[in-house]
Amino acid sequence: MMTEGFNKDGIDYRAIVDGLPGLFLILDDQLNIVAVSDAYARATMTRREEILGKSMFEVFPDNPEDPHADGVRNLHASLQRVLISALPDTMAVQKYDVRRPEQEGGGFEERYWTPINSPVLGEDGRVRYIIHRAEDVTEFIHLKQKGLEQDRCNEDLSGQAARMEAEIFERTREVAAASASLKTANQALAEAKIRAEAASIAKSAFLATMSHEIRTPMNGVLGMASLLRRTQLDKRQQEYLEKIQISGQHLLAIINDILEFSKIEAGKIELATEDFLLADLVRDTWILIGERVKAKGLEQKTICDYPGLILRGDKTRLAQALVNFLSNAIKFTDAGSVTLSCRVEEEKATGYLMHFEVTDTGIGMTDEQQQRIFDAFEQADSSTSRKYQGTGLGLAITQRLAQLMGGGTGVRSTPGRGSTFWFTCRLGKGQEARPALAPVAEAAEMILARDYLGRKVLVVDDEPINREVVGYMLEDVGLAVEMAEDGTEALSRVRQADYDIVLMDMQMPELDGLGATRELRAMPGRERLVIIAMTANAFDDDRIRCLTAGMNDFIAKPFKPEIVFEKLLHWLGTVTH
Repeated sequence: MMTEGFNKDGIDYRAIVDGLPGLFLILDDQLNIVAVSDAYARATMTRREEILGKSMFEVFPDNPEDPHADGVRNLHASLQRVLISALPDTMAVQKYDVRRPEQEGGGFEERYWTPINSPVLGEDGRVRYIIHRAEDVTEFIHLKQKGLEQDRCNEDLSGQAARMEAEIFERTREVAAASASLKTANQALAEAKIRAEAASIAKSAFLATMSHEIRTPMNGVLGMASLLRRTQLDKRQQEYLEKIQISGQHLLAIINDILEFSKIEAGKIELATEDFLLADLVRDTWILIGERVKAKGLEQKTICDYPGLILRGDKTRLAQALVNFLSNAIKFTDAGSVTLSCRVEEEKATGYLMHFEVTDTGIGMTDEQQQRIFDAFEQADSSTSRKYQGTGLGLAITQRLAQLMGGGTGVRSTPGRGSTFWFTCRLGKGQEARPALAPVAEAAEMILARDYLGRKVLVVDDEPINREVVGYMLEDVGLAVEMAEDGTEALSRVRQADYDIVLMDMQMPELDGLGATRELRAMPGRERLVIIAMTANAFDDDRIRCLTAGMNDFIAKPFKPEIVFEKLLHWLGTVTH
């Protein structure tokens, strides 16, 4: 049944129709009854709740006792004319045999009505509703049939015609007002959609700006701390430096959680698709978290039924979800073990419903705490936030990621006896997983210092501190480093000299990194120049924009020195002279 449009801008049009004193039916474009006035229901001896949604002719069929009755058929023809012409149609006086309720003896009662069918048009000009109004002239017909005085009949008929004309005019105005109201409501909805889309764009821009503005100084802090660690320090200075780095990494983790959650809420997360071994996912996850397990002296356990299973999905996001669960388990467990389990819960022709669990022997939770543990910015209670720290976003992020992958999350816990956090996700069946990279036997930093002395690197960044961090770090391993403050200066330097690698920031004045990369790629002889983004714009779409512009790789700020060295080692190995 078509019901949209009967409640707009706080106006209940159905209630208005219900209370009209005349005989009114509202039909949709399929001739189904969508509204009926009380007067019409009383006159036809029907019940509103029994006829709404039904076809006009299912409720008021031809008179089975009178094969010559043609009133309904005339109504059908009139309604069809309205649907085709989109114009009102007035019918002659019609005879209707209205069915009596069974409790009143059944049968039919003879009534005479003058029906008027008026269309209500949508914005596209097509008929959306038909207002069927009937004037009951039964008494008038009876008086005429009985031969009462002609003058009275004429007066009554004239008066009735005038009233009918006035009422028709008034109802036409009401219909026009209702149609205008519906059009205004549709325009308001369209404008609201435009505003929502603009707000989404503004939110995305804000997130990108916040990511850049926060990560840029963090890169300077952590980068300078890394450089300081490479100098001669006494024991106390080393302890101070270690605390600076620990605090910086903790702050960065908080920032990452907030930005990651904001990206998910803003719909900025796009899941990747790759084939991978379940065993590789488990191994890589433990690599990311294993040091924290050992630091607390906890036993590390794994239960995996099918480690050789090849899956297809976003391995990085899966590892992130598992790390969030494992980090939470380690945080709240002082003794015992942490167990990572995985199994196939359901298999179909195209994929699996996977079930992952992390079980700990920690402090556990009450039933009340379990009810809100997945809420954003929540922890079990206010005291834990002081003792254990954290944003309370890790579990919420895992829940959102599981939902994005077609699954869900949950927890089972007993106070003092530990907790089990689980999530499910739907993954495809992979065909061939890429082999895992073998661990580098020798540190990339040492290889660069030994085999690539004097290789030229251009660092393009508008932040002086960031240029210093990268420059000192690369010069320390024997690379020849030159600097450019923006894209325009980078183009000038590349025209004048040959470089093995360009480390390019994205967001810079004059000419940004994307524009500079496109112009570099257009230079004769620079088509194969290795360009690596080194930027605080760390969203997935930022990475895609860099690669689309022609960059070879991507490093997010703040970066770890070993990541930079590994990237340089890889790409320098591809550069030929």
